[in-house]
Amino acid sequence: MAKQIFISYNRAEPTTQVANQLFRRIKVNTKADDFAEPFFDISTVEFGDFWKDKIDQALAQTTHFIALLSDGYWLSDNCQYELQEAVKLYEQHGTSRLLFVLTEKMDPNALEIAPNNRSATLHTPFPKVEQLG
Repeated sequence: MAKQIFISYNRAEPTTQVANQLFRRIKVNTKADDFAEPFFDISTVEFGDFWKDKIDQALAQTTHFIALLSDGYWLSDNCQYELQEAVKLYEQHGTSRLLFVLTEKMDPNALEIAPNNRSATLHTPFPKVEQLG
């Protein structure tokens, strides 16, 4: 079975530009490594598609989840949904890899990382995700 990368990001600059560049580089560099084309909404979801169904299908097949972090990421309902689903897959099956990439300066008070680096707690004004583990 081919490995599947899911790129999760908030559509705002500069994150959208970073996501586009990442997608192009991953697409070129993963062809020989048993990876399917990465899921990237701009190139994968077409006009007329039920976008939520496409996202759910892609998340169910995801082996590598990349979250492009910004303050806007934590405030986006869609990003929160994608992240929660990826975390659920990881917790249930332990097969997906979660990678977090900082795409712009974030409020340093928003995220407190545990000393063991295995979990993080979000603080207001970012109330949507309370704990990552």
